[in-house]
Amino acid sequence: MYTTHILFNVCLFLILSVPILGQNCDDLGWSFGAESPDTLYLCQDDGVINLHDFTENDLGTFSGIGVNNDNIFEPELAGGGFHSITYTSSNNESCEKVIVVVEFEFKEGYGEPPTNNVLNICSNEGSLLLTNYLDLAPTGGVLYVDDVLWLSDPWGVIYLEESGYHTIDYVYGQATCRVYIYVSEIVFDLPPSEFITCLNSEPFDLSVNGVFAPPVYVPYSYFSGPGIVQGTSVFDPALAGVGTHEIFYSNGTDSCSQSIFVTDYYPASITTSLDSMANDTLTLCYNEAQFTIYGNGEFDQAAAFYVNGSNTIIGDTLFFSATDFGYNADETTENTLFQITYLYIDINGSACPGYDTLWVNVLPDSCGVGTDIATLEASFLHLSPNPVQDVLQLSLEHNETVRNLAVDLYRLNGQLVERIYDKTIGKHLNFQYNTSHLEAGVYLIKMSSGGGQISKRFVKF
Repeated sequence: MYTTHILFNVCLFLILSVPILGQNCDDLGWSFGAESPDTLYLCQDDGVINLHDFTENDLGTFSGIGVNNDNIFEPELAGGGFHSITYTSSNNESCEKVIVVVEFEFKEGYGEPPTNNVLNICSNEGSLLLTNYLDLAPTGGVLYVDDVLWLSDPWGVIYLEESGYHTIDYVYGQATCRVYIYVSEIVFDLPPSEFITCLNSEPFDLSVNGVFAPPVYVPYSYFSGPGIVQGTSVFDPALAGVGTHEIFYSNGTDSCSQSIFVTDYYPASITTSLDSMANDTLTLCYNEAQFTIYGNGEFDQAAAFYVNGSNTIIGDTLFFSATDFGYNADETTENTLFQITYLYIDINGSACPGYDTLWVNVLPDSCGVGTDIATLEASFLHLSPNPVQDVLQLSLEHNETVRNLAVDLYRLNGQLVERIYDKTIGKHLNFQYNTSHLEAGVYLIKMSSGGGQISKRFVKF
């Protein structure tokens, strides 16, 4: 009997605790007004509202998207669209109404801060497609331009011929949401759509000789915005980062803006079947210039190698042979430099190619086992001018290929100053060494390869 009494009390408590839905909101003293009692229309940039302002007393509570614990509705928090709001009275009776939040604002990257409700355009942009610049929800409203009903498609092209501020109103229900477009007298040319560049593109100049520029460059005019190198008219995509960036041009008294969109790229890198690479350059004798080059991307019809900018090999693996790309050992007497560029485009994402470059320096001689340069009669080392003040010219001629040639600079007391050369060469070596950092005195140049070496002194003054 006692247990039955407890269960009855618990059930009664639960029944009284659950709101009784489906009540008439008018009976509960909640109305949005005579014109639209059941629906409230707000713009997303409207301020917060106290929902108890629409009730006969403040004893009940509200719940729903955008409603906080103080019964305050925040349009920005709720976002554009239809939102069901529930009111529960002090008697635990509930009913629902709808708040429509109209999103009508410039997309990220457009509009002046802090409110972002003003778009600056140049006089040559008097015709523009609003869908490129504005976010809107819900659709189905009416558009007004300068308080005049826009009769064409609300999201078609609008025409703003006069300079100055223009009002753009979107009316949905009882909500009228407004943004402004300011038409400057400045002409700031751009392609029909916003300029698109890649994150790994080189910086470019926006001034008179730039990609897009005012036809008449006004003294003391300047550019500003994300990616503009301070104090210049240069736009650096890497500095701006990925996204849409509004770039302002000012002539000192007026300004307007255009947009540059920076898109990401797929990173690319090169490796080879050889043991090592130094500074992205391989120096090889012509009989060694045969090896495999690998790109890092999986082959998806968007990977390719370019040799000297023209020969194209589709795929992510290249077998390089100097003779296959025009090298003729019988006719070539000078070093031949090949540029190998690997491009990779992620066809499922970025349209910008990543790239990496490898240089192959092919020597005109066949590589042997190395030569003892001290024993070659035809070998001689020449230094000029001697004495020297700034740049010393070093030359070595011999009748065989020298592998792993090291050129070291010593003081006369035997102290090593630095190594100034360390490579394989052909039959001729000519290079310059800047001595401006050396103290005045007598120095020794020592060349070594294999087991042999030759040396010569010079005077620094």
